Amino acid sequence: MPEFPETSPEVAARMADSERIGNAVVAHINSGADSDEPIWAEHYHPNYASIEADGMTHTGLDQIREKHAQWFGMFDVHDVKAEGPYITQNGFCVRLEMDVEAKDGSMPRMQMAEIGHYTVEDGKVTREEFFTPPMTRE
Repeated sequence: MPEFPETSPEVAARMADSERIGNAVVAHINSGADSDEPIWAEHYHPNYASIEADGMTHTGLDQIREKHAQWFGMFDVHDVKAEGPYITQNGFCVRLEMDVEAKDGSMPRMQMAEIGHYTVEDGKVTREEFFTPPMTRE
């Protein structure tokens, strides 16, 4: 069996940051909080990038606030659950399950799942990217 070097103090510190921030993000999502502003202020870089599964990218808090306003303007969110975090030396992943329906009736109530991958640099989230399977409708 090959021997692996011990984790360096630098990698251990990055993983500790990833775990601390990942736990905060999961707790925030599961709390059902009405606003993401507190989590953004504490744990996100002001110019972080948010990349949707279709490649749509929003950079900086102003664009991300606009993205959130559009999403919540189009959908009623009945429930959101987060599982994780799953830690790496440069970030973490979270599994999200959502129960949503279009406010205008164009899409029936549906269950969505996605994986969010969050990159952490210098103690802040600098990038989040979402991966989705095909959606199912009820």
